[in-house]
Amino acid sequence: MTILFACYTACAGVYAEITSKAAGIAVLLMIFLFNGAYNLMQPFHFLYIGEIFPFIQRSKDMAVMQMSVRIAAVFNKFVNPIGMENIKWKFFLSYVAWLAIETTTVYFFFPETQGPV
Repeated sequence: MTILFACYTACAGVYAEITSKAAGIAVLLMIFLFNGAYNLMQPFHFLYIGEIFPFIQRSKDMAVMQMSVRIAAVFNKFVNPIGMENIKWKFFLSYVAWLAIETTTVYFFFPETQGPV
């Protein structure tokens, strides 16, 4: 997902700077590819919480996760329009950086749940 979003950002930047028809088509393609990858990966954060926490603690941790998701959604709803209006396509670079941090954190610090738990 990080790579797809970085490609989407690059294509959007090229399209915004030189208004190339090919870059516009690439932006549309990257939107569909990223959304497909996102929709495949999105349910896993619910499943992962259920896997790593003991039964007695699971509901509390699901509530914390849900609250975090809702806070992020409110932040995105109100901050994204301001960022897009002021710095245009470069605003996506903050999301590329955030996705890179998330990917690195998950890869190095999240426990593997394959096999018996």
